Amino acid sequence: MASEHQAIERWVYSTLSGDATLLSLVANMPNGTDPAIYAGRLAPSQTEYPAVAFDIPQMDDINAQGHRHQCHAMLMVYSFSNGEIPPYGVANRIEQLLHQAKAVSEGYTLVCERVGENVRTNVDGSRIFRHLVTEYRVMLAVPQS
Repeated sequence: MASEHQAIERWVYSTLSGDATLLSLVANMPNGTDPAIYAGRLAPSQTEYPAVAFDIPQMDDINAQGHRHQCHAMLMVYSFSNGEIPPYGVANRIEQLLHQAKAVSEGYTLVCERVGENVRTNVDGSRIFRHLVTEYRVMLAVPQS
């Protein structure tokens, strides 16, 4: 069985990359064929925008009577643009896909909910990059043996 981290990452990637509406809103990777959705890392410098990246920076176990029952994961989803306007359409579509989603991935049952969002601005020379960072909580039931 895959690790909890892998199960969440694979579910998020398949959910985002499998949605035709989201794919119509994001650019392609530099190879020109795959959508610009990056799991577990930031988008490379040659990325076309808008793009999406996500990461799982923290996971906490929920234990009772010596048994691990759940994992709660913090999921950070970054929606990038290369202009002064953040990619609200991309972030809104991702919220429609992930907030209150229930799924089974790699044998784990999981539930996802949106926790918060903020806007960030980066400047690289004369280029302005705006992005939205949306935090989700993923609760994952750990199968008991």
